[in-house]
Amino acid sequence: MQDGVVLARALKAVRDGANGTGLPADELSAALRQFESDRAARILPLTLRSHAFGRLLQLPFPPVGVRRNRKLGVPRHCRRFHVALNPKP
Repeated sequence: MQDGVVLARALKAVRDGANGTGLPADELSAALRQFESDRAARILPLTLRSHAFGRLLQLPFPPVGVRRNRKLGVPRHCRRFHVALNPKP
């Protein structure tokens, strides 16, 4: 949702700068490249945090696995399979 708002603002700025003559291709391309660059910088911390938590939740440490399985609602008959997927240290 946030990306849509930011992209709409960038495109509106290009449209407003064109004075109703349409969206010039070079300005449109520049606006899209800027949006992509801004988005990458905005999303990087979230991506890194998500990766770190994903790694943490897959540790082969029983208290973490039990809590994860209960929190995620993993059915009992699947828990053995989940444990088998955890790599051995």
